[in-house]
Amino acid sequence: MFLAEIIKNKNIIFGHRDLNVSILVIFGLLYLPHAFKTFPSSWSLDFYQFWAVGHRINEFDRPLIYSEVFQKSVGEKLVKLAEESGSKRELNDANGRKNYIEFAGTPFLYTVFSWLPSGEYDFDYSIYHSLSLTLFLLGIFLFLYFASIPFILGPLVLMILTDLSLPFYSDSCGTNTNQLQLGLISIFLLLRLNKRKKWVNTISAFFLGLLFYFKPNIIFSVVFLFAFWFFSSSKTELIEVSCGFLIATIFVFVYSGLYLRDLACWFGWGANFMRIIQNKFYLEKSFLGWLGIFPKPETSWILGIMALCPVIAGIVFNRTKFKSLENLFIPDIHYCEFLLFGLGLLVYILTAQMVHDHYFVLTFMPTLALLSIRPLSAPKNRIEIWTKSILVGFSIILINYTVNITRYFGTLVLYGCSLWVFLKKFKPHRIKI
Repeated sequence: MFLAEIIKNKNIIFGHRDLNVSILVIFGLLYLPHAFKTFPSSWSLDFYQFWAVGHRINEFDRPLIYSEVFQKSVGEKLVKLAEESGSKRELNDANGRKNYIEFAGTPFLYTVFSWLPSGEYDFDYSIYHSLSLTLFLLGIFLFLYFASIPFILGPLVLMILTDLSLPFYSDSCGTNTNQLQLGLISIFLLLRLNKRKKWVNTISAFFLGLLFYFKPNIIFSVVFLFAFWFFSSSKTELIEVSCGFLIATIFVFVYSGLYLRDLACWFGWGANFMRIIQNKFYLEKSFLGWLGIFPKPETSWILGIMALCPVIAGIVFNRTKFKSLENLFIPDIHYCEFLLFGLGLLVYILTAQMVHDHYFVLTFMPTLALLSIRPLSAPKNRIEIWTKSILVGFSIILINYTVNITRYFGTLVLYGCSLWVFLKKFKPHRIKI
């Protein structure tokens, strides 16, 4: 009788918000120990360079961390400091970067790593590794929530995106920042879900600014969001989000400049980053390099503009629909922001001149956005449902279980599907929240 009642009333499992959240909490608590055991970092060199600048910078006299001379000479000094600390992991990682450390991170990223509490390498590494996995788990479940995907499917989603995913394995082994990023992006979108509350627009835009200056690989997402807000929001909201982002910019530039004792550090980072991405090794690994049709790194801007134009055009041409949607149903306008953020991440991966394996962790967000059953995103017929499902499933296989050019092809499929969902005609729905 009970089973028959569940089958008859599917909302008992698939539509009840409190039960969905309960499943989230219970499964999250069960999954974390498994994640810590299954995904230990075996190679923490990425974390080391972030931590070393954040915590060892005071050992140097006015270090210009983005100068090539400093990056070639700092290694031996860091090895000596590691020997004094007595940490085998720190010494091993310092020796791995003894001859040359490539400081590609932003000044704010290195400043944030100074917030790790102890200054002791092993303990700070454990804190960061645990925080990354926890935020990643939070991000996946919040994306499920935003997309109205039942949390009961959470175990299956996590198995596909973690235990069976090569990009996730790459990020975990190197202890990079992509898992952390996904969790922080989900928090930003959670703030946007409450956008009509006082100060939320300013606070969310401030948080977006911090995310951008922490790692600018969300640059296209920021462009898409501000274009969307410009054409769909009221003047008051546009002013609020602009002020929030501006405050974040001022805070980041001043704070990171003071910490690194170099107020011009952002100019140094820009010049250093441009030098790094013109390395032939990185260019050959990028999507442009695999295409083999763009001999110069600068021409990546052409592909970037080509990928930007359809999205911006869709925002402009549908601006009247978005304005009417804004006055009707918050979750649908929120889904637009969710989808646009994912589109921005895909555009970055396809146009960036430096793309590592772990960058593809960022494709998890648009993947879940495409599986949404929100009124805006839900296809109108079974052909569309099956077509989109097959394409998304195909892209998941290419991105998570293969290497090299096939990953870019999977990302391109996701970009096409996301663009299709965003540009297709829809009618706003007046639905009770």
